Amino acid sequence: MKIPDRANYGHSLNMTGYAHLEPPQLRKNTREAEYLHVWAEPVFSLVHQGSLDEKGWWRRVSLDHGTVWQGSN
Repeated sequence: MKIPDRANYGHSLNMTGYAHLEPPQLRKNTREAEYLHVWAEPVFSLVHQGSLDEKGWWRRVSLDHGTVWQGSN
């Protein structure tokens, strides 16, 4: 198998979630009574990006109910 030319490839760090540093628990002074709180840190993944066509890109769209990401058509 031939290895593709890596000159056209890139890398990026993408935030992919959160890592809980403790089990969720009740805490005083949170937004609501019985609101579970957890200390957490973001998790980032290194993504190897190959050559992409237009279908591989996303765009941010602001709507009345919030902001969403939509794939290119």
